[in-house]
Amino acid sequence: MAAMHAEGAYLFRHALVRDAAYDLQPASRRARLHELTIAILEELCGADESALNASALELANHAARARADMPGATRNLAAVKRLAQREANYLGRAALHAEASYRHHEAERCWRRLADLAEPNEAANATYRAGGMCFRLGRVAEAEVLYREALHAAQSTGLSRVEAVALSGLASLYRQTGRSTEAERYFERAFEAHSRAADAVGESVTLTNLANFYLGLGRLPEAKAAFERTLAKLEALQQRRSVGIALNGYSSVFQHMHRFEEAEATYRRALGIMREVGDRMYEGVVLGNLGFLYTSTARHAEAEAVISAALTIARDVNDQRLEGVLRGNLAITLRETARLDAAMASMQRALELHRETANLHFEGMHLCEHAQTLLKLGRFGDAGTAWQRGAEILRMVGDTNGLSRRTQAAREAFRSAGQPMPGDA
Repeated sequence: MAAMHAEGAYLFRHALVRDAAYDLQPASRRARLHELTIAILEELCGADESALNASALELANHAARARADMPGATRNLAAVKRLAQREANYLGRAALHAEASYRHHEAERCWRRLADLAEPNEAANATYRAGGMCFRLGRVAEAEVLYREALHAAQSTGLSRVEAVALSGLASLYRQTGRSTEAERYFERAFEAHSRAADAVGESVTLTNLANFYLGLGRLPEAKAAFERTLAKLEALQQRRSVGIALNGYSSVFQHMHRFEEAEATYRRALGIMREVGDRMYEGVVLGNLGFLYTSTARHAEAEAVISAALTIARDVNDQRLEGVLRGNLAITLRETARLDAAMASMQRALELHRETANLHFEGMHLCEHAQTLLKLGRFGDAGTAWQRGAEILRMVGDTNGLSRRTQAAREAFRSAGQPMPGDA
């Protein structure tokens, strides 16, 4: 059934008139009216979970207002507690519904409210989830604070699973912001915490994250072994979505090893799973990686089509980090097909998005690529600056393998342009 919004049915045409009329009502009457509104909405939604989820934030707000409007002198503590529990229940529903609808700001606000209201175990998880929304929105400093708060709360109350996911969240944040030593240590701590909690699924997901970390630093033997280990575990646990995520990373191992046919076949397996389970965001990730494989093998028309499709998904799901990666990779295809102005525009937007989302590793990789476009445009000074900054970032994040590959390509590009390579003797 369609979502219902009770306040939209009010007859007041002017907000000020409505608010004045509302304030004239005795607080006890306002509290009863909010409770009545909750009862009506719940009855209208009935057993329709999708309708209840869509109305959850409105229901949580009515519960909060009813609680606030209860007169102090006659305050019924049992009723206040009951309303707080209902508010918490609906805030959790509203947060999950907002996440599923890619409304990240709304989800963050709901998780923060729930963290302030809920019992300690639920509050720790809500704090972690609020941190996850900040991380997705590129507010990494806030995300780190919230992850650490969740970690401390989980450790204080013995919540092993929340401790494990908070450690994993911090590891992912450190990985993205170039703190590789800390990232590896926290991934290992997260794996141990999931093991202590007897959480086989969490253990396997963390192993996938660790494998992707190894892959990002060019540690291919370790990445390959970790992917094969986690895939065996996830297949046995029948975790289809997690299998798809691991296959996406495993495909990249084949791509780095120049086993392109195996890489393409494995990407297509991952893509099929993401479409099967309805994970549109990760469908965009896999499509983007498949497109980059096509770029790497000079299949530029296919690359452009696939990356463009992935960009549509990134915008639909409001994922600016993914959009930045895709725009940078599209710029490489545009450069290789001699559309230099379009390549410049796409890469400049990619670099803006990398900085907005604190995606330091991809900023470094794409600056190195950007230098080649600038060389083709005769902007030799800018090319040297872009190369030096990109190389500096890759050294900072520990991606020596990626830097080595890009150094070879850049040296050839500078030589072809008749320019000295910055840093060469």
